[in-house]
Amino acid sequence: MERYKSSGKTGGLFFVYGIAGIAAIAATSWLYQKLLEWIPLIYVSFLATLGFAAAVFFVAFLIGSLGHNRSALLGAFLGLVIGCAGLFGSHYVAYRGMVDRATDSIVDSVEDLGQSITREDARKRLGKVGMGTYIDVRVESGWSVGRRGRSGQFNGALVWIIWGIEALVLVGAGLIGGWSATSEIYCESCKAWIDGGDHLLARWDLDAQAVHDLEQAQRVDDIVRIASSPPGGRQLSQYVEFKSTYCAKCKQTMYLTVTKHWSEPNKEGGTDDHQDDLHANVVVTPELVGQLSELGRSHPAPDAHPPA
Repeated sequence: MERYKSSGKTGGLFFVYGIAGIAAIAATSWLYQKLLEWIPLIYVSFLATLGFAAAVFFVAFLIGSLGHNRSALLGAFLGLVIGCAGLFGSHYVAYRGMVDRATDSIVDSVEDLGQSITREDARKRLGKVGMGTYIDVRVESGWSVGRRGRSGQFNGALVWIIWGIEALVLVGAGLIGGWSATSEIYCESCKAWIDGGDHLLARWDLDAQAVHDLEQAQRVDDIVRIASSPPGGRQLSQYVEFKSTYCAKCKQTMYLTVTKHWSEPNKEGGTDDHQDDLHANVVVTPELVGQLSELGRSHPAPDAHPPA
């Protein structure tokens, strides 16, 4: 059976949106880093990192969607770049903040002596301060843990561990966001993402053999034949659902997904619901979808498990 397969193509505006997204995340990294500086508690840092990661994921996903990107590799690469832009941007903001505070300290010290000095001269007196110096200072200072008066410090090797986790979270969010956008189905004819879909049929009366044959079906005709088969006995704990996905513009590009739903008792005395796609995004014709839809009128979709 033929199933949906991404073309791997991308839209012309994808790279334009990509540049804008990288710039937006780099700019947002200023707010992220300032929040860490204003409230230098490890708990706040953890929550802020999760929030920033959500922004990285959203931007990477949005760019892929708006840019009509169907290449998972390209989407993941852009997500990687966006995550790195957020990560390195935040550290650069922290580095510049450290240099500015050191410069202000020199200006204040000179003014306390009754003299004056410009910020430019104070910066020259400070000397060369590179990223290496920033890293050393940050590793030594770390983060506060606990309440005021009873707080400890996370510093030394723990800073490197936390930075490593931060990098994994931000870069991972970008990778997943960029890749996830390409997992949607796309209509190449209409140049649009497919967002239409209908429930066609639910069969509560297929026996175990019919469900097994349905899972092993190799042709669309076999799926239709089993879906149209006579009742094999009402099942109280499982049913098979047939759903269509189609392009709302042309209504010609259509796919069929067959899903098995079942319930199992749990330790608390209730039931846990499960589902498994037996066949996902199989290419079908509008005529076949209409046939299954017509069949579904004699097998209404259940709202809940039927009574015994």
